[in-house]
Amino acid sequence: MQLSLDDAANEVGRNRSTIFRWIKSGKISAQFIDGRYLIDASDLHRFASATLRDNKDATSRDNVQQVQNQYSLVLEVESLRKQNELLVQMTNDLRTTSDDLRKRLDSSEEERKQLLLRYVPKETENPSEIAPETDSDSKRTQTEDDAITEKKPGLWKRLFG
Repeated sequence: MQLSLDDAANEVGRNRSTIFRWIKSGKISAQFIDGRYLIDASDLHRFASATLRDNKDATSRDNVQQVQNQYSLVLEVESLRKQNELLVQMTNDLRTTSDDLRKRLDSSEEERKQLLLRYVPKETENPSEIAPETDSDSKRTQTEDDAITEKKPGLWKRLFG
């Protein structure tokens, strides 16, 4: 049975230009009679089914690739969830440590105040008025303070008098 170019395209569900390319490339045989191509139906179906089978193979390869990509994404998501859980746990541990340190600081501050009240002379009403003791080496004399606060002459004075 002989089919025209349009009939062949409709038969295999392809575009007319696709069938024409198959004829020009020699993939299917056709006769050119009175300005029209006549294509043998058996030859057309043989090649179209082989092409369809190749497309199915390519589609199945694409499907396998998509499944592999999805699986790798699932693994990555699971890994990120585990990392997130670890980070949440670490954050909670740090909060617990911070709270514990605050409590210790508060209790040591309270203890310091109690000790200070115990050893403060009776004539001082406010314990915060007592200055902490310092080493005698760090105390400055009046002349040292004057020397530090004394202003040096500027650059123009030193250069031009």
